[in-house]
Amino acid sequence: MWRDQSSTAAAISDRDGPEILAHIEIDAHGFIMWIMFTFSRGCAALATVLLLSLTGCAPADTASAGDLTTTPRATTSATPTKSATTTPTAPATPAVPAVSAPPADSVPPIESLIVSADGLGPITLGSSWEPENADTAIARWNPTYCLDRGLAEDKGAPEGGWEANYQDVATPAGSSLRKPFVLSGTAPDSITSVLVYSADITTPEGIHVGSSREEVLAAYPTFDQVTPGTMADVYVINGTHGRLVIEVAAAITDAGPGDWAPGVENTVLWMRVAPLNDQPVGSLAGSDSGGNCWV
Repeated sequence: MWRDQSSTAAAISDRDGPEILAHIEIDAHGFIMWIMFTFSRGCAALATVLLLSLTGCAPADTASAGDLTTTPRATTSATPTKSATTTPTAPATPAVPAVSAPPADSVPPIESLIVSADGLGPITLGSSWEPENADTAIARWNPTYCLDRGLAEDKGAPEGGWEANYQDVATPAGSSLRKPFVLSGTAPDSITSVLVYSADITTPEGIHVGSSREEVLAAYPTFDQVTPGTMADVYVINGTHGRLVIEVAAAITDAGPGDWAPGVENTVLWMRVAPLNDQPVGSLAGSDSGGNCWV
């Protein structure tokens, strides 16, 4: 017997057996939700109950009560994607190592010094020069320079002298080694003269020890003084603070031709920066001059 759409109860009995009452719960779509059986004998309520839930059997998507057909779910197929392609890159070009400058705590390279009518490198003729760091300066004051060489003890000359912070070099005019340049003057007084022996030190025009006479004449169209000498000829260019003196070995000396070593004739022997005054400048060749100590 149906009581309503959602619940039904039916009685099943046997003459000799107990009466069985079944309760069935049905949802709005006609699916059984649960069933309960009750057993009784007479008025004594001796019952055994069985509860069956069929909720879990209902599909998640159910059609309406009047729709008996089901629409198949749409399936999505994975569309293969084109794999990314990598473009080969050119190998990196190794960087060219940069040429590092000399450390700040080292003496400047000798070839970086320029000599002119006004001085040598950081030194201006006629001005006092006191380097902040004697170890990195182009020269240092040695208080016993002349005394150590036996050039001051008996002559009343200053015992000290400026000493270049460079190795000795050979000069084309002599067989002995010398410092690349010599400074005259007493510290902290002004530098009174400069004498250059190194071929690595050049003038702004590129003239250096060993340059030919032709190169000197081409570099300086005019001179403030030209004085022929018995051993060397003197060419003078005046500046603001001093005079640049270039001595070129004579082809014929007072001792005759060929007095100089092969290759020395008609080349620059040395260069000087002398005080600017009206006195003519003579050659040092053949004299005892050329140092920073009195002789």
